[in-house]
Amino acid sequence: MLLDESAVNKGENFSVISVVGFGGIGKTTLAQSIYNDEVVNKGFTFKKWVCVANDNSSEKNLLGEVFLHICENQTRASNKVQMQEKLEEKLRGKKFLLVFDDVWNSSQWDDVRVVLKCGAPGSKVIVTTRIQKVANDMGAVHDSLKYLNHLSEDHCRAIFEKRAFGSGGPDKTRDLEVIGWEIVKKCHGVPLAVKAMGSLMHSKKTINEWMTIKNSENLNVIGDNLVNVLRLSYDHLPSPVKQCFQYCAIFPKDAKMLKSDLIHQWMAQGFIPALDDLEMEQVGNDFFKTLCWSSFFQDMKVNKNGDIISCKMHDLVHDLAQSIMQKECLFAFSRADLMRNINNIGETRYLGVILDNDISINFPKDLYQAKKLRALFAYGCMRAIALMKFKFIRVLHITCNGELHLVSSIHKLKLLRYLCIQSDWIRVLPRSISQLYHLETLNIEQCSLDIEDRHSYIVHFYSNIVRCRQSAHLELPDDMWKLTNLRHLYIAESAKILKKFGRLHSLRSISPILFLGEEEDGRGIGELECLNNLCGHLRIHNMERVRDASHVRKAKLMEKGKVYQLEMVWKVRNALPRLIIRRW
Repeated sequence: MLLDESAVNKGENFSVISVVGFGGIGKTTLAQSIYNDEVVNKGFTFKKWVCVANDNSSEKNLLGEVFLHICENQTRASNKVQMQEKLEEKLRGKKFLLVFDDVWNSSQWDDVRVVLKCGAPGSKVIVTTRIQKVANDMGAVHDSLKYLNHLSEDHCRAIFEKRAFGSGGPDKTRDLEVIGWEIVKKCHGVPLAVKAMGSLMHSKKTINEWMTIKNSENLNVIGDNLVNVLRLSYDHLPSPVKQCFQYCAIFPKDAKMLKSDLIHQWMAQGFIPALDDLEMEQVGNDFFKTLCWSSFFQDMKVNKNGDIISCKMHDLVHDLAQSIMQKECLFAFSRADLMRNINNIGETRYLGVILDNDISINFPKDLYQAKKLRALFAYGCMRAIALMKFKFIRVLHITCNGELHLVSSIHKLKLLRYLCIQSDWIRVLPRSISQLYHLETLNIEQCSLDIEDRHSYIVHFYSNIVRCRQSAHLELPDDMWKLTNLRHLYIAESAKILKKFGRLHSLRSISPILFLGEEEDGRGIGELECLNNLCGHLRIHNMERVRDASHVRKAKLMEKGKVYQLEMVWKVRNALPRLIIRRW
């Protein structure tokens, strides 16, 4: 059916295939397997995955989602007609495969359908939804309407036992096997529930522990209400891991979360305990693995070394995190959305807000009522933020596509440990930033961003981190070497490396590239001498500036035992341009 060009809606070049089922049954997983299939890919010239999600946000709309995902912020559109025109330009004459994942409302389907007619014959749209009416409204006919039923009991047992009795788990005795079957029955054939329970039982070694779980009141799935099962799994997490999971409620649904960035924020919030024999980053990585194993994280992406670099949360898992945090966590997709929740702002500890695309507007004064704020993610246009109002803040992330004035009073944020500023308008950092003595992570990037559709913008931000481009040189204060607790430094490629950066003895990573300056200016390769905590991939550019072998010896590169790959780059014609050394 998917590759059948004759199977199209009457009078149109495309047809709709709907996958219907309640949450956690595997709709998205099925759609992903089709979307990534090599044979399927050969049958289409264009494909795109559009996550709609969120059943009750008035800020979201189907046309806006489709526009942002397909046009990928490469074009601007201020109204419905412009979005439709840009979409037609992108899709006209192409045989496309589009997936609209987790659709709750079909009210704007006609606005999208009229655009899709311009595709080549045989184009397909796959829709996943929990609501049959949505599937019907979007044009799925009987033969193209697929209902996902519960997994068979045998299949569920196989999934459960693979996790519960896997390496490091309890021995598979007859008693535990029988109890496990009873637990599986209470999962009612829902894959997400089976995986979560299998992971939970892996850590339980005795019959009494298994019986306690089996008899738990939460282990009673009714219809599509899986939150109780997920809550049971959450209740058995170690306390520090619970804090790390709760924090993830700050991110919107379907956001791709970078593992390293997430761990650095956990560290900043004090969720990661300091252990004598392990780095905090290692402990955070263990917590991350625990959440992956427990099915709280999914859609993991790995690098070429097999290490996980990013993940997402299932929407039901996200619902659980939000239900736990309640008033302590708020994400507002607009000022209007913010004002609807302003009465609870005094209790908010973690806040994300997308502001209007108007450079004349200041940061909303209403937010200064959030006296308990520990983390602030602000996106959009703002001229200035009275940061001193948030004296307890530990994580500050600002993405601004307008003029941004960082006030000199930023040094008053004595507890700040994580600072990320992404703006194409920022040229100079205030000198007082060098007085943030507890700062652990500093990310200063210059970028060019448009913010049109609010929810999709933030999802795309986390999916792509940011589309950075080189701009005018970013000036960094000369005395930033005073940030002696700094562990992770990310600066725009257009910025000069810090003077005397060799005094930052706590540094674990410098990214993306270390551009060398002159040795006598405190920016040479010799500054690496005492940075023996550096780890991962170290890239050093401008090696042609190294004029004396003694400076290389001073750097003691061979003593950087935690660096697994060293890359050195020269800008010299007719010479070795790049040398990569890997540690085996």
